[in-house]
Amino acid sequence: MARSTLYEDFLASVKNRGVFTQGQRAMVACSGGPDSVALLDIMTRYAPSVGIKVFCCHLNHCLRGADSDEDERFVQKLAKSRSIEIFTATRDVAALARERGLSVETAAREARYEFFAEAAKKLRCSVVVTAHTASDNVETFLQRLIEGAGAEGLSGIPSWRLLDAARKVHLWRPLLFAYRSNIEGYCASRGLEFRTDKTNLEPTYLRNRIRLRLLPLLREFNPSIEQALARAAMTVSDLYDYVGDDVERVYRSILYQPKPPILVISIYKLLECPAVTAREAVKYVLINAGVEWRELKYSHVDAVFALAMSRKASARLDMPGDVSVRREYEFLYVGRESDFAAKGIGLDSTGPDDLKYDADWSAVLVPPGTVKIPSGLGEITVVDEGMPDIATFAKDKTADEEIIDADAVRGVLCVRFARNGDRFRPLGAPGVRKLQDVFTDARVPAPQRRLAPVVCDDKGIIWVVGHRIADRVKITDKTTKPLALFYHHG
Repeated sequence: MARSTLYEDFLASVKNRGVFTQGQRAMVACSGGPDSVALLDIMTRYAPSVGIKVFCCHLNHCLRGADSDEDERFVQKLAKSRSIEIFTATRDVAALARERGLSVETAAREARYEFFAEAAKKLRCSVVVTAHTASDNVETFLQRLIEGAGAEGLSGIPSWRLLDAARKVHLWRPLLFAYRSNIEGYCASRGLEFRTDKTNLEPTYLRNRIRLRLLPLLREFNPSIEQALARAAMTVSDLYDYVGDDVERVYRSILYQPKPPILVISIYKLLECPAVTAREAVKYVLINAGVEWRELKYSHVDAVFALAMSRKASARLDMPGDVSVRREYEFLYVGRESDFAAKGIGLDSTGPDDLKYDADWSAVLVPPGTVKIPSGLGEITVVDEGMPDIATFAKDKTADEEIIDADAVRGVLCVRFARNGDRFRPLGAPGVRKLQDVFTDARVPAPQRRLAPVVCDDKGIIWVVGHRIADRVKITDKTTKPLALFYHHG
């Protein structure tokens, strides 16, 4: 029998990563299958060399009757044979799926991650390790490709993720470099016994059909298809990481109202963004509004863009998770049906109109400094030192960022809400305009106009936040003292 190099490959993979520290407590999630049994063996071999303590956890999903119970007994016996403390629990995943309106696969996944966090807290572990492999990654890539996933979905399985809101427990997948054949060779060379999940051999789920039918067919075209697909997933992941900051910037720029439970997208800003980042930003909006990310398909994002580009002034789309997207003029409102009903927003409305505010409120803005806007509507910051290159700033800024000439400011800066009768000369305009006309041109719904913050000086409006600055404070070749203004949504 050929000697397996999986353990040495594991050591090379974790070398210099600083994953573990002396005295750390690590928990291995063990199902009883070959992957997790191999991982438990590897971790118990590795632990003494770095001074960590290994624990084990097992969740009984109650999906396979007596076989599920036998899996639990097997893992308990395995942990005991290695003098490893184990934490086990039972979840009726089928009942959980019905209760949450999820597929059994999704419910099982949610139950596992909830259990991992619970187990880590119980045994005071800061990291949970799972036995996902490169073969799992390939199957995930193909499944998401078939389901029409975007760039993030095609990135495959990440090596790390957070497990708790307090950011104290991480989940780590240290075997993503190994294929199923590597695992089988390791178990054979070490004489490791394991359980076989018979449902993995049944073509019930899409993932099983990919493993049992599609991959064997693809191997006829390329015997190294798994390696080729793994490289493709890695390439997409690297590309997505590269554009990640741009996606975040676009996400912030397209949201006219970013505060849940109802998110408001500016159609104008959405359609002027590059397609690749705009599509990912829309996905973030839908997920943050309540759509389960695994239920989100390419077709859903397509439908949002079709609605944005249509000539309809008022329309509606239904999304998974009881979320809907409603168009009102140049805005898309995204939220759950219950939240629309609670706020009284219908297809003939112009937007949420329930925020309380003081129409006469104002606050002095002294550079460098920040003013908080009432009713949780965010804050505005002004910076006059350490300014970036003016040309670069002007080129890359979003609608929530502006740069003005400090020497053009008259008196002190202040922040207030828009008021009836406000007038100013917008940048590039031939003359003074009513603020309400500027809002009308931008298709801002009437109820939202009263919540629009403006930055003023003694002479009047300098910046209608998210829209236009006054022509009189624009940057010119003679500008020597720039001021940067930033709006941070509440």
